[in-house]
Formats: sequence, structure tokens, C-alpha cells
Amino acid sequence: MGKLNKQQLQGNEGKREKLTWKDKMDEVLLNAFIEEEDKGNRIDGTWTTTAYTNSVKKLGFTINKEHVKNHLRTLKNNFGICYDFFHGNSGFGWNLDTKLFEAELSANPDMGKWKHTPISHYDKLEMLYSKDRANGKGAISAKERVRQR
Repeated sequence: MGKLNKQQLQGNEGKREKLTWKDKMDEVLLNAFIEEEDKGNRIDGTWTTTAYTNSVKKLGFTINKEHVKNHLRTLKNNFGICYDFFHGNSGFGWNLDTKLFEAELSANPDMGKWKHTPISHYDKLEMLYSKDRANGKGAISAKERVRQR
């Protein structure tokens, strides 16, 4: 995987290292979590301690569980923004080569970032997190719920 790119940040209390995640690191991490899910180390959408421990080992360098949790949260949040917006809306396309969404975003200029920001492992993120996204199926209002009683 090569050397880990670290930048030293100095403070009065000592030294803290900032981890810069590379594409290959994301690939190894997501593959590890897909494997952990297959092993049953994700219960009700929550990763077990074993899943984190095994995934940290798969990365092959010294990193703590909190780094992994934070990065996984960032990946999931970015995926969620794109999935919720682009999934099921017409006029958008996913380019497998560039890993970018292709669309005219004049109606939603806030999503323009995703025309220029690749999501390298969207397919893996979709495997891990698309089932966690709300889709509105089975949703009823409080008024409808009262009527059902």
C-alpha cells in the first residue's frame, strides 16, 4: 500500500498526527467492512467491536479505531448525501469511468460539488449503506395511523 502520508501538527500539549486517507486505503477499508458484514459483525446496522478490530488489522499500519470510525462516518455521510439526492431522480447518471455524477444541476446548484468530486468506491458504499437509507415505503402520517386503529 506504500507509505502512509502523515503531517505533523504541533501544539503545546505535544504532537498530534493528522491522517490523510488515500484512495487505496479507502478501498482496503471498505472491502474489510464488506467482509465483516458477511461474517455477521454488523448487528442492526451497527458495527461490532470485532468488525473494527479486524478492519484495523486489514489496513496493515498503525491506526486506532477512532480514526476508522470517523473516516467511515465521513464516507457514509457523503454517500448518503449523494444517494438521497441522485437515487431515483431522473436526469442524473453515474459515470463508472470518472466516478462522477453527470447532470444538469441548474435546479439544484448545491449539488454541483458532486459533478467535480469523484466518489471512488460508490459501489462498495452502496453495498454497505444503501439499505440504511429511508425510502418512504411504508411511511404513514399520524392521522393515517389513528385511522388504522
